[in-house]
Amino acid sequence: MSAKVFSSPKGYDAPPFDFNMSWEDRNKQDEQYLEHLKQWCLDNTNAPISRRGIIGEVIRFPVADNYARYMVFTTKPLTLIHISMYDGYHADPILLRGLRANDVQEMIRQNQLITKLFA
Repeated sequence: MSAKVFSSPKGYDAPPFDFNMSWEDRNKQDEQYLEHLKQWCLDNTNAPISRRGIIGEVIRFPVADNYARYMVFTTKPLTLIHISMYDGYHADPILLRGLRANDVQEMIRQNQLITKLFA
């Protein structure tokens, strides 16, 4: 079954990019937004508590000079929320069509290991 992708829920739009904002302030604003959206996912998912490990996690796909970003909302069926940050890129629908929950879990695991390695 292919992944379903939705836009952000009403009231949870990504903050607009402000060229006058410092990178530190921008990163802090982005982190707050992602935490806010993650909490919404956890509060509204239909996944049982024992299977919420990757709910609210962000996956990304390289596109042009940035990434297409998605947050995991449910795993059965796999449902993602498009995160329209920065350029708001989308991944190719062909890629998303074949995406499975196991693939997403592995992407998140790899990202966590890389983050830990360079922290």
